[in-house]
Amino acid sequence: ETIEIDKTNMKKESGDFSVLKGQVDIIEIKGFKADTVQILFGYLSGHPGLMDSCKNFTILEDAIRLCIFYDLKKPVEKIVQRFEAAPITKSNLLDVLGVCEKLDAIEE
Repeated sequence: ETIEIDKTNMKKESGDFSVLKGQVDIIEIKGFKADTVQILFGYLSGHPGLMDSCKNFTILEDAIRLCIFYDLKKPVEKIVQRFEAAPITKSNLLDVLGVCEKLDAIEE
């Protein structure tokens, strides 16, 4: 069985996650980067290696948004640690600034 979850029509405000109940083989997640989904769900299923080595600020920002959208609390602290550990260089400075703007918008 394939269940498509599109973040634009999911009724998260009302807590309507009934689409996830029952036996599910595949959940298709749209609107997030494939690398983000792989890293985050790998971490959640006990494989932290990809998360531990992630230095890409846009992937980390996308992971935060995914956690917020699906109300996943466990990985947030780990993602914040990765933000703090990832080096800011001349080559990724614009990405970092963009990520900061997006995260500030989420907090508001």
